[in-house]
Amino acid sequence: MAGEEESETRGLMGGGGRSVGDGSGHKIARNVVAMATGEAPAEVAVAELELPDVVKTIQETWDKVDDKYAVGSLGVAAVVALWGSAGMISAIERLPLVPGVLELVGIGYTGVS
Repeated sequence: MAGEEESETRGLMGGGGRSVGDGSGHKIARNVVAMATGEAPAEVAVAELELPDVVKTIQETWDKVDDKYAVGSLGVAAVVALWGSAGMISAIERLPLVPGVLELVGIGYTGVS
């Protein structure tokens, strides 16, 4: 019986395939056939990919920038400043006295205006 399975597997594989075990003791033959379309896969992917107008505008603007290092550094500095100010505001909010004082200042400002 084992010789019969082996010969069936060889017949399915056509001599060039590879048999793979499925864990139950049976061997499964797998063959892969590739067909050429005449076009490279990269060309097909690029032809199908269209960028939105916003991305195109950003790319054109970035290409016009002379000092990319300075612009990148300013961008990183802006992100760090935003993160730091958000942390500082949340730390001030946690102080027990400050929110009450700021509420009184707001009420007073509203009453005077």
